[in-house]
Amino acid sequence: MTLPADVSLFEVMGVTGFVLYVINYGLLTIGRLSLDQAGYFILNWLAVTFVLIGLMSSFNLTSALIQVFWIAISSWGIYVRFGKKLATARTRWFKASPKGQLQPFGQSPIVLCWAGVFLRSGCPGRGCG
Repeated sequence: MTLPADVSLFEVMGVTGFVLYVINYGLLTIGRLSLDQAGYFILNWLAVTFVLIGLMSSFNLTSALIQVFWIAISSWGIYVRFGKKLATARTRWFKASPKGQLQPFGQSPIVLCWAGVFLRSGCPGRGCG
């Protein structure tokens, strides 16, 4: 596929960014994406990047500043969303042991006690109540 002589690759990338913006906000509007998902911010980051590249063919300082702002906001949103997922995973699968070391949640003495593993000899240092 060839581009018309008066259309540059930068303009095509800018229009692609516009299309990604529209898709992203459309998916957000119909509920297929939410602000709690990293996917929203990733798609927004891609759209911003394409629009910013598109500005190289006909630069506009105001638009460029807006795009840089949105890159920063989207990057922060991605960081926060992935950070929350990692923190949730760590909290879910790991639990602090009595000595302050991390151990898998399912191998914690409290969980094993509740599972009945220590019922014959009692729980190590804790009651099962």
